[in-house]
Amino acid sequence: MSLHARAVVAAAALLAACGGGGGDADLDTTMMSGADSPAAPVSQGVGRARLIEVNRGSSGMAARVRWALSQDQRAVMVVEDPASVENEPFPNGFVLARETAAGIEIVQLDSVWDAAPSPDWSAAAFGRAHRVSAGERDSLTTAQWDSLARAAQMPLADVRRGAFPASGMAVIIGLAQPGIIRLADGAPRVWPVAAGWRVAWSRDGERMVAGTPPTPNVSDDADSPRWVVIDTATGMPRGELQPDFQRFEPNWVQGPLIDISATHDTAQRVTLQIDGGSVESVGNLITRNGVEVGSGIALAATRSGRVIVALAPDPNAAEYDPKERLVVYIVEP
Repeated sequence: MSLHARAVVAAAALLAACGGGGGDADLDTTMMSGADSPAAPVSQGVGRARLIEVNRGSSGMAARVRWALSQDQRAVMVVEDPASVENEPFPNGFVLARETAAGIEIVQLDSVWDAAPSPDWSAAAFGRAHRVSAGERDSLTTAQWDSLARAAQMPLADVRRGAFPASGMAVIIGLAQPGIIRLADGAPRVWPVAAGWRVAWSRDGERMVAGTPPTPNVSDDADSPRWVVIDTATGMPRGELQPDFQRFEPNWVQGPLIDISATHDTAQRVTLQIDGGSVESVGNLITRNGVEVGSGIALAATRSGRVIVALAPDPNAAEYDPKERLVVYIVEP
């Protein structure tokens, strides 16, 4: 089969997986935390290392990778941002982890349009992603709209006003809702507001801003045209973003692209300095101070090296899936 033919087959398979092939299900709305979904141990050394996938949904045709470290380097947020066929919007997954004296605090969520860490790195803002396919029809049924409103716990009229086209190749309707998840309890809170395509925090951490989707044409990397201020204590909207709003801006680092047609050179040597030593990767092996952690290429590490962001081989990848996955290793003491 030629490269072009394989690409066509892969695109068709992905479109079907994204909801272009029919069915009434509300897609990509399940959210999971590390506490709810314990990660399996992947290696043993002085202690044990746990592997947590950053995105437990589909990686699409390609996925952008980004991460940010806190100023003291004791916390990290890492995001896998897939795109569907023709750069159509596709839900993301993220991990927020922080070193504390008591151990590692960590949460992981799927099915979000965007995510951002709070200024004190104790919580994450996110935009919950809903996607509903009309299948072979040219519009959603009344039952599908009702189901979406129930899933969002919002009035049907608000859902219809806030919904947006999430595909140019099929009839797929998207909806965003703002939410936060705190490391202290790991329980996501989602509010009945039709915004959250993009999210950010105020510098004082008391408010978040949730962006509306660009319409009528929504691409996966498009910015929001309007922003709503949300009180993080109550979830109540506090009007639109004002020019004097002081936004917290993490120092995002853009990482390697995860792509179905390419893999990365695992022979390259990567050295990350940490307190009292280093995290290294070479020949598809990651070590911390000489002790094996797991497979892959190290991308970033927290101050002690107990949280390591990596690109690792995916042993369960199907024929038209990327052969690598974005993971976080948690190294136990």
